[in-house]
Amino acid sequence: MAVATNNDVLKKRVRRFFENPPPERRAVVKVVSALNELADVYIFGGLLRDLALAGVADFESDVDIVIRPFDVQVFQKWAKENDFRPNKFGGFRLIKDRWLFDVWELDRTWAFLQDASIPRTKHTLIDTTFFNWDAIVYDIKANQIICSQSYFENISQRRLDINFEPNPNPLGTLVRCLKILKNYRARTGPKLTKFVREKMNIFSDIEIFEYDKNKSRVPSLEHDFISVIRRRAGLARPFGDFEWIFAEQMALL
Repeated sequence: MAVATNNDVLKKRVRRFFENPPPERRAVVKVVSALNELADVYIFGGLLRDLALAGVADFESDVDIVIRPFDVQVFQKWAKENDFRPNKFGGFRLIKDRWLFDVWELDRTWAFLQDASIPRTKHTLIDTTFFNWDAIVYDIKANQIICSQSYFENISQRRLDINFEPNPNPLGTLVRCLKILKNYRARTGPKLTKFVREKMNIFSDIEIFEYDKNKSRVPSLEHDFISVIRRRAGLARPFGDFEWIFAEQMALL
């Protein structure tokens, strides 16, 4: 499926994802529908990114949701009764069937807590993601996509870069970046090229593989791929866009 080129195309994909879902997606619809009774619900980040890049059939992301509860105590009581557990970044996590849900209250989103100068609104959520490809929000009730003017151009050109640099989990972010490089042959902008090069010098192959195995819903990193990235990191320079994987290399991985 072609990359989504505008809001309208992506809205159609989001509606297809949630309307008349096959059995494997019913858990997602059930959780989101329940949250929608308790709060304003904003689908955030990876789900929208994957739908924009590859459509419904190839969706593999976890489900990240930001909410503005109508009553915080009612929401928190509901979350505990439905087996949500606190995650280490101030939100709630649920694993249901094969899906992993992370839910944050808007006012307790990690980036907002780190930088009090950012207004706490659904519109500024796009300023709080590490990757520019994750800087997108879907407001369910308003049927509204919120993203920058350059969002669809960046994903169409496979240009991945850092959007908001503070980061509580550099190893996890490196693993996410490597998976995007592998799955989408992304090119990195200068800030992210520098990040990958530096973090590949800090974290070992074992640390990367263990994180992918234990934290990812679909572990997919392999030794041959990491070896290619390490070799390319030695050539990376922090200016312009950098191509990590060429088509002929992908055929061998």
